[in-house]
Amino acid sequence: MKIAVSFASAQRAEELLEQDIPGWDLAGVRMAAAKAWNDALARITIEGVGKADRRRFYTSLYHSTIQPRDRSQDQVESERTSPLYDDHYTLWDTYHTLYPLMSIVRPRTYAGVIGSFIRTWERYGAADTAFISGRNFHIGQAGDEVDNAIGEGFLRGVAGVDWTKAADVALFNAFERRRPRYLVDGYFAVGDRSPEGTPQRSRSGSATTGMALNDYYAARLAAGTGRPDEAAVLAKRAGNWRNVWDANAESDGYTGFVGPRFADGRFQPNDPKLGWDGKTHDNFGFYEGTGWIYSYAPVHDVPGMVAIMGGREAFTRRLQHAFDAKLIDFTNEPSFSTPWLFSDVGRPDLASYYADVVFRRFTANAYPGDEDSGAMSSHYVFNRIGLFPKLGSDLYYLHAPHQPRTRITLENGRTFTIVARGQGRARVTSARRG
Repeated sequence: MKIAVSFASAQRAEELLEQDIPGWDLAGVRMAAAKAWNDALARITIEGVGKADRRRFYTSLYHSTIQPRDRSQDQVESERTSPLYDDHYTLWDTYHTLYPLMSIVRPRTYAGVIGSFIRTWERYGAADTAFISGRNFHIGQAGDEVDNAIGEGFLRGVAGVDWTKAADVALFNAFERRRPRYLVDGYFAVGDRSPEGTPQRSRSGSATTGMALNDYYAARLAAGTGRPDEAAVLAKRAGNWRNVWDANAESDGYTGFVGPRFADGRFQPNDPKLGWDGKTHDNFGFYEGTGWIYSYAPVHDVPGMVAIMGGREAFTRRLQHAFDAKLIDFTNEPSFSTPWLFSDVGRPDLASYYADVVFRRFTANAYPGDEDSGAMSSHYVFNRIGLFPKLGSDLYYLHAPHQPRTRITLENGRTFTIVARGQGRARVTSARRG
């Protein structure tokens, strides 16, 4: 049996079926599929580990490759030269690790995805955080994560993109789609709502920090495409996360946390250890997180985070306590980058130690949290090979790899090899104890 599906027309489904599977050769189709996947998964090879680890690694690499999906040929003929990538659910999850990984092993796909954002914005007037079955969905989790995905591609040098048009998308979001109170007062307040008809997921603490990050990426895009005035405004707005910093909030002997703030400027009483529980979410200021978790969310302003928490030594002690007291949620995207913040204050040994703690949460048959369209898988891939993206830059953090040798083959055929002499968990543990 041969089956084809098209969102464009039944005729296009028939044409694509004839193009993809013209004959009745099951063995040939199977061999072609195997070759295609072997070519894709061979972009990263690891050596010196057992079968179970290899299976887990390549399963993760596979999961990081299947979405979004290229439907560029599933359009009317006049539009097939424009990229169309579908099944983004959602960019709130995937901008953290999936797109930085894509910038290394599949930059042409990344360029196509950004081109698809541009096309969607031009056609529908918006490119939203989720795009499924040819439809936009504004999920409302934090802000406009399209800006983050575009900005990461820009900063990491993805080629083949019309960056002026890509910046148009981010600047439209920055000046036309940020919530009214955020544009006037610089924060998203308790009781403010997402756009009508979308899930009410935006919360004061998480949405404000998210929109500040959106503004950072939009500022970099504006600066890089010759719009200095907009860049200056947005660079200043990128500091809006400070507007929800409650200097009087206390927890476990530490003072000062990101917290929910009312429209009149007062902070809502909030235990920094409490957050979204999926039911009584109106009572909390965070989406899928807490004050402890979101206080480490402004990854575009690590020096500002360090300073507001009392400097390097105080920041290090506090972050170590957060991990040891299990106040950081390894299983969810808002905490993905948090272990590597130790590297920013001169403690890469602690970054390696806690990265290893996260790594051990991935079992042979399960992820520690929701896979989220390849976000968790790409997190595992980075952790495994000894790199992790420093969001908002073209840099990567280094930590202890989990195998002696890794080779990355780029799209241009060049290779990058990571050699970890004396690799082993005992070394990571001893560094933590030292």
